[in-house]
Amino acid sequence: MGASVYFMAQFWNIILDVLYPPSCASCGAHGLWLCETCLEAISFFRTGLCPECGAHASSLHDCDSRWPFTSFSSLGSYVDPPLRRMITSLKYRSASCLIQGAFVPLLKRYRREFKDPWPWAGLSSLTIVPAPMDARRKRERGLDHANLLAQAIQETFIPWATIEPLLIRKKSVLPNASLHSDDLRYANITGAMEATRSLAGEDILLVDDVLTTGATALEAARALRAQGAGEIHLFTMAIGRG
Repeated sequence: MGASVYFMAQFWNIILDVLYPPSCASCGAHGLWLCETCLEAISFFRTGLCPECGAHASSLHDCDSRWPFTSFSSLGSYVDPPLRRMITSLKYRSASCLIQGAFVPLLKRYRREFKDPWPWAGLSSLTIVPAPMDARRKRERGLDHANLLAQAIQETFIPWATIEPLLIRKKSVLPNASLHSDDLRYANITGAMEATRSLAGEDILLVDDVLTTGATALEAARALRAQGAGEIHLFTMAIGRG
């Protein structure tokens, strides 16, 4: 179901490109959804990170034991204007055309330039799990941006992995982006998710757009662990830190 929806979306994107020629999501230049200048201007984190303090994932630092992720990788910083415009256009303007036109080229460049071995590349099996959207916001926006990003990551890095929306929202909560206190964000999302089946040691790659406080990712990890997940790796397009 997910793959057929994805390819149908790509078909309609081709039609829309003919009717409404693309322009760069960052600078507005005509001809591409992300022009070469803006693509090359985006700065990458070229090694793994700690979601809490930003330290290299393999280094020793005080917050190691508090994070349930085997590894964390994030493409870049949310304060980087081109990357931020891409994410907000996909998330809030339903610009699914940016998946193939901008995110996939960017992920391919990131793959070429990443310095560490991918920590999940050697796993014999891996399930890619998009962070779940609130059902009401999904209806309002008309797309599931995390699922689209998961498909782009699968295509670019790990075509042998499977995508499964294992997490659901048990209750509607306020958008964490609207809350300016870390404590409020953690309280808002706590208990809001559950995994839909037993995982019995399955290894997971959790995918989301932006990690800021880590509240959503931690709640997702809690729900996956409750159903017996094995290794949980985290990948986001951006981290809310300069």
